[in-house]
Amino acid sequence: FRSNLNQKGVIMKLIFLDTETGGVDPRANSLLSIGLVIWENKKIITEKEFLVKEKNYNVTAQAMEINKINLDELKKKGLEKSEIKKEITNLVKNNFKEKAVLAGHNINFDISFLKKIFEEKEFSEIFSYRSIDTASIIKYLSIKKGLDLNSLDDAIKYYNLKVNERHTALGDAIVTAELFNKLLEE
Repeated sequence: FRSNLNQKGVIMKLIFLDTETGGVDPRANSLLSIGLVIWENKKIITEKEFLVKEKNYNVTAQAMEINKINLDELKKKGLEKSEIKKEITNLVKNNFKEKAVLAGHNINFDISFLKKIFEEKEFSEIFSYRSIDTASIIKYLSIKKGLDLNSLDDAIKYYNLKVNERHTALGDAIVTAELFNKLLEE
């Protein structure tokens, strides 16, 4: 990956994804917001956040304590899932020649919630089955270097990253893309 980026001049593009949710169960809990960052050769070229509108949200007190999302505001400012799906599809098709690779911290969690917006076939038509998980990379480096990095917060502190809005979908997607840049240097 690194040699392609630096020596061959290959354009590397990823979409960093983060979600804020009403809990940890994608079958039961609501998807509240989606942050997407298009990353190209160590630079963020596009940022987009979607607020998800629902009639009734299924949330846990613990999740709301973390993300501090106001559900009444979400209902007013949010978009219907069909509109979000359309915008995400256009964003991917306008920025990627092939299927987009999703990246993030504990990315499988976020993918499981993003799939609530798409039919399985639609999802697989625009997104690659491959993904990049910075949590796994951090775990590997922790073992290799004898570090104790167990969370995104730990990695943010270790790499001295600045975070504008922690526990917002867009803020976390941005800091994860910046973390990935640091990991590429390792």
